[in-house]
Amino acid sequence: MSNVSKGALATKVAPKREDRLHSCITYGGTLCGLRQQLGCGCLNDGEREFSQGNICLMLPGIAMLNSLPDNVVLMHGAVGCGVCSHSQNANTRSGNAQRFGAIKDGIWLSTAMNEADVIGGGEGKLRRAIIEADRVYRPKTITVVASCVPGITGDDVDGVIDNVQPLVQARVIPVHCEGFKTKIWATAYDAVYHGLAGQMLENPEWQTKIVEDDLDTFKIEQLKKYTVNLFNVSSMGKVDEDELSRLLGCLGYQVNVFPVFAEPEKNVPHQVCGTEYQHLSHPRRLFS
Repeated sequence: MSNVSKGALATKVAPKREDRLHSCITYGGTLCGLRQQLGCGCLNDGEREFSQGNICLMLPGIAMLNSLPDNVVLMHGAVGCGVCSHSQNANTRSGNAQRFGAIKDGIWLSTAMNEADVIGGGEGKLRRAIIEADRVYRPKTITVVASCVPGITGDDVDGVIDNVQPLVQARVIPVHCEGFKTKIWATAYDAVYHGLAGQMLENPEWQTKIVEDDLDTFKIEQLKKYTVNLFNVSSMGKVDEDELSRLLGCLGYQVNVFPVFAEPEKNVPHQVCGTEYQHLSHPRRLFS
């Protein structure tokens, strides 16, 4: 694994966009002041007392995760945090119908943390929920979405997952979507990519053959050279993906659309991405 990728994935939580990109969603001042601060790198998102029309970090994250085939979304938090999944399920159903020819609902569960869990901790409830989700649904992946409550109380979500992983068949993936930690809701995309990359992208070094085949090696190198990843989000439709794939195809590239509505076994020969998560830039394979 490259040093860049190691540094990016070594942390449990994706860096917020205020720190990584110095993003800003509001600015008060003149155009001249905006240009000056932008040019010197001082345009950080400042504190403010009022913000209107913003959304929680968790909403776009759950929308992406609900689209993953053979996946169970387990929200660790208050039961109300998952209410958006009811409306988002229409997109999940239509997306599955367009891509796979069958209508399929997303599966989401909640640990339904209450007052007692806030005081005494919800780690035990999360552990039992992961085991139950694996026993009932037998999914390939379980994405555990950490909401604001465990982020405030300090539940060790990653520690619970590491402890319970040997007991379940599904790959358990932590996704940290504590909405109070950032003002930039698009950080949710980074949180999802970070979680998937940290748990599902593996080095292909284990596939090293005793006797190397020159033709196979050449084919793999060509595949890496002419394949790009199209990192999609839940707001993209099948028409958008097809058109972008067509345009890239005209340039001679094969396109791997990932991760929304993407099977976990899909190969990711080469990472090409921009603002969403540009430091994931090393060849990987999903799963083994």
